[in-house]
Amino acid sequence: MKGVKKIKKLYNYYAIGLIISLFSFVSGMELYSYLSVRQTSLFATLYREPTKFDINLLKSTNYLGAIGNY
Repeated sequence: MKGVKKIKKLYNYYAIGLIISLFSFVSGMELYSYLSVRQTSLFATLYREPTKFDINLLKSTNYLGAIGNY
């Protein structure tokens, strides 16, 4: 029984390490895409004028991100 518990504990450590590395990878890719878009003029040309949907969404959301009227 001790051997099984050690193996389960080892797999838990591997799972935790995998989750942390996957999160780090995704965060790094998000940061890279944000920095690469920020350095180009693509973001400014696409989002110079907000659409009516964007304006309505910004007006109807509160600071927690929940959609609803005040």
